[in-house]
Amino acid sequence: MRGWLTDRERAVRLRHLWQLAQANGYRAGEHILGGAAFYSPRLIDRLVQGDFLMREEIRRSKLQEDHLTGLLCKEVGLDLYGFQIPSHPLAVAYQGLPGAPETLAMAGAKVIHSTRFWENRNETDIRAFFKARRHVSVPVTA
Repeated sequence: MRGWLTDRERAVRLRHLWQLAQANGYRAGEHILGGAAFYSPRLIDRLVQGDFLMREEIRRSKLQEDHLTGLLCKEVGLDLYGFQIPSHPLAVAYQGLPGAPETLAMAGAKVIHSTRFWENRNETDIRAFFKARRHVSVPVTA
């Protein structure tokens, strides 16, 4: 209610986005992890065509990029998709690594987020592990 009183234009725009996204199957809280994400050209085209980018009232939103992107994706009728290992190249978790550094390397993870910790290992140790791997020639397999 406070948002309606302080910024009606923003409140109206976000309520409209929420309603359209829900009509396309959006579930409250559905989002991406912005630390590592791929955006399809189809999504960008639909956002441009629908005049959803560069909107001042959306910029003023209190929602984080992760949640706004999920909401906008569903609003334009597209689905969110996780490109997580082992079948895809992302190893992404909200906090810390989604697995042991060695396991992620063996699984072929190409994008890793976040490196802050894994069990009793800290960010310095984790980054050192991946840095050492970058200097080793690893054959690419199909």
